Amino acid sequence: MSLVLREEGRGVTGKRARATTSDLPADASAPKKHSALAKKAGKRRPQAATSKDVSMIVHNPTFSLLDESKTFNKTQIRDKNVPRSGKFLLRTTKAPVVISQRRRVTEEEKCLALRKAMEFKSKHPFTMQIMIESYVYVGFFMNIACEFVRESLPRTSKKMTLWDPMGKPWDVSYVYYGDRAAGSFGGGWGRFALGNNLEKSDVCVFELFEEDNMRVHIYRVVPEITPLLRASNKD
Repeated sequence: MSLVLREEGRGVTGKRARATTSDLPADASAPKKHSALAKKAGKRRPQAATSKDVSMIVHNPTFSLLDESKTFNKTQIRDKNVPRSGKFLLRTTKAPVVISQRRRVTEEEKCLALRKAMEFKSKHPFTMQIMIESYVYVGFFMNIACEFVRESLPRTSKKMTLWDPMGKPWDVSYVYYGDRAAGSFGGGWGRFALGNNLEKSDVCVFELFEEDNMRVHIYRVVPEITPLLRASNKD
């Protein structure tokens, strides 16, 4: 049997052994009485994230990614300096960007990790999720399979606890979207992902063993853990 992995990282749920794999408008000229302000505002541009000046995060006493693993949020804010031009600036909160140093992995290795995860069995409800870049390298906002949300998780946003394979608890923010009965892990998920050195294509099984508590079973594509790198952004 051959398995084909999808990059979207769609989740899979199970109760027993069940498992299935600005644009900005054209720049309008500001009214003359605002032209000076608009010209001044035009000199200030939002900084773009880069991946330069890479530095090791492991064994570095002066920096910890865990201290900066805030949810990557993008917010459109009206530029107050151009009140009539309709311009919006895209601003982002400070968030770490990490770079994998893991060796190149094969499709066979990805499939093997997935097969092992699919063999997981429990009397408790569980869901399986394949890690993608936005879950473990930048962004740190993990979607949860809708079926699992609808059948097993609360219909309100709240704090939950994830227990890693070593038995360490991690507090995360569970975000519920009532309009489509969907859910995600936001704040705190980045700390969990970085603290457990999760990488793209690793598979996690989330087992709801009691209310608001999940055990996370990690199936790594490469068993050997390779330290991540941090890309520092200079303003």
